[in-house]
Amino acid sequence: MHRWGASVFIILLFLHMGRVFLFGAYKYPRELTWITGVLILAMGMLMGFTGYLLPWDQTAYWASAVGINLNGTAPFAGPWLAQFLAGGPEIGPETLPKFYAMHMLLIPGALIALIGVHIYLVTRLGVTSPPWSGERAGRDRPPVEPTGPRAGLVRTGSGD
Repeated sequence: MHRWGASVFIILLFLHMGRVFLFGAYKYPRELTWITGVLILAMGMLMGFTGYLLPWDQTAYWASAVGINLNGTAPFAGPWLAQFLAGGPEIGPETLPKFYAMHMLLIPGALIALIGVHIYLVTRLGVTSPPWSGERAGRDRPPVEPTGPRAGLVRTGSGD
């Protein structure tokens, strides 16, 4: 379930980001919402990368070796990053607890925080209507005057 759920999570992230891109929801004023979504995608990919090593079999070992070596080719910080991820000069017994801690503590904490910020931004800035829709999503509603027996107890926006 965990392995399938992780794959479905990444697929749903890509589908969601594709819809956001096609609807143009990354444009003003929702740029920060888009950036947090991209960071959520990156965190999801990191969750997959760190979780792949946890079975500690040959497939996981060599896949992680390829991933760590790819990170090691980055300019400037690449060699340091590869040594940090491996827990030393090569993949060994120090690598597994480091990947476990990142997979269980560090990345989920960052992911939860990013999802919280993302949801806050979506509720604050609203959503975008589909391009084929004639209406604008999230537009302001006209003010409604209170009615009924308590209408006199509620002030309108006149400021008296």
